[in-house]
Amino acid sequence: MTPAKPDHLAEARHAALHAWAAIAHFYCGEFEVFHKDDGPATEADRLADRLIVEHLARHFPRSDYGYLSEEFEDDATRLERSRVWIIDPIDGTNDFMDGLDDFAMHVALAERGSDGRFRPVAAIVYQPCPGWLFSARAGEGAFLEVEQRDDPDEAWWHSPAPDPATAHFDAPVRLAVSSTAAREALVAIVSRSHMTRRLKAALDGLAVARTLRRGSLGVKIADVARGAADFYLHTEHGRCKEWDLCAPHLILEEAGGRVTDLRGEPLDYNQPDVRAHHGVLASNGAAHDLLLRRLATIPELFQ
Repeated sequence: MTPAKPDHLAEARHAALHAWAAIAHFYCGEFEVFHKDDGPATEADRLADRLIVEHLARHFPRSDYGYLSEEFEDDATRLERSRVWIIDPIDGTNDFMDGLDDFAMHVALAERGSDGRFRPVAAIVYQPCPGWLFSARAGEGAFLEVEQRDDPDEAWWHSPAPDPATAHFDAPVRLAVSSTAAREALVAIVSRSHMTRRLKAALDGLAVARTLRRGSLGVKIADVARGAADFYLHTEHGRCKEWDLCAPHLILEEAGGRVTDLRGEPLDYNQPDVRAHHGVLASNGAAHDLLLRRLATIPELFQ
């Protein structure tokens, strides 16, 4: 009898929901904060990271799968694997710490292709506060499930002992990006907290119709995937990491969008250096080449 094919997406979803159940009490509560070179982390980040990895490793052993997660020391054996889980337990930690709702949990699986490059093939982006669960499998489209709530202010995880079995979602709705291609009609979405010199120069040079400001990278790219914005722009060199990008990357591509660096080069995952050194452009696809051409004329972006 042929063994059942592992359901990567189902286990990613299960891991994210159970990890959130374990850390939900920290949201708007008290928690320990740890300071890292690239920003803060909380005990909620670390606990969620550990629980997600432990769950996945029970189903997908380290002998076959690599693991790359934000909150724990990198294990170089992942570079020897053809499949690697890439995890950000709380993308948008500052928003989580401030009691805002612009954060998400990312769980993605990347696989090595015939060309040697790693690409995401299964992904979850879970936004607990609005109750939005985005998911995608490579070649099968991207979908949004919205949590069913009798009271908009009462989520399943507000219980003193949250049980993911009580989390009920509406039927998945297939996502589709916008079709806007004209620069003067485009809506950009960028970081709420990081208006850098490069980003200001890019926005001034693009002169698009409107700019939205949100928190987590996953939240912003998910907004592009669902058509609420036309493109996301990240201009800083090396600030984004693979765990920030991998899951929302697949969600957007499967919704019809496109993700590259600012030079138009594809992103490659499971690298020894996990930083995106040339920024990120994540768009609806229709406007991508136009945006790349205009960005190429802004010297500040490449200094």
